Amino acid sequence: LLLGIGTRLPQAFGAMDLDELEGPLDEALRRAPGLLQHPCTRAAATRALLARLPCEEARGARSIAALLSAHGERSLEVSTEIFAVLPLLDAPACREVLGHLPTLVGGSDAEADGMMEAARAVMAADRSLLVPAIGALSEASLPASHAHELARLAAAALPLADESDLPTLVRTLVGCLSARSAGRVLRALRSALGPVSSQTVGLLLEVVGHALRVSTPAVSSLLRLCASSPPLSRWDVLLLLRLSTEPRHARAVAAAVCRAVRAGSLAPSTLADCAA
Repeated sequence: LLLGIGTRLPQAFGAMDLDELEGPLDEALRRAPGLLQHPCTRAAATRALLARLPCEEARGARSIAALLSAHGERSLEVSTEIFAVLPLLDAPACREVLGHLPTLVGGSDAEADGMMEAARAVMAADRSLLVPAIGALSEASLPASHAHELARLAAAALPLADESDLPTLVRTLVGCLSARSAGRVLRALRSALGPVSSQTVGLLLEVVGHALRVSTPAVSSLLRLCASSPPLSRWDVLLLLRLSTEPRHARAVAAAVCRAVRAGSLAPSTLADCAA
């Protein structure tokens, strides 16, 4: 009898505490960490906080997502609930949850499929969520089978993105870089990164330049692209100059630049602009 009472008392007090997660936000946030860290109440507390999200503004969504990232239940069922909640949130709240999405869900193939589907849904509903959704996907541990779709989404978003969003999209693209996709990715970057500020170009060169240093097929694709699609753009020349600092690529880059000069596909003004 005493054993039965001892078992039921924690459950009863846990249920009372869980009710407080439905009250004012600040009180719910104060109670939530203890409930999330207790094995008897973790799953129920996770679901109670998820149920609050559609009613929360950005501040509440950010706080709840951070708590669940740190202490929430991880399971396919919980991940499915998160994916179902995302389209119900207004854009500012959804942006906050997307920022935590890679740490909110597990890494199974089913969860990766669900994350991709949920991201497509929120992007289709609100174009302002395009970059946050792609950023969440790029930070998640998606299997290689999703790399082509992720690269396609990022490349399609490049012409629509604000300059401040370009680093996220470019990191996503080079993260999907492979021998097969290198030419397609470099063409997308070339067409989208012409009219951007010098400060942003410098940051993007660091990202792409690192990818080229570790990928010989990507370097070959870049050299073929420069040879087959004159004239060379400012982005092309800056990327070649960055690559020329690598001893194993310096000779090939110098030859590509010389060919471009002889063919008239490298304007002196472009070269001067890049050297400035």
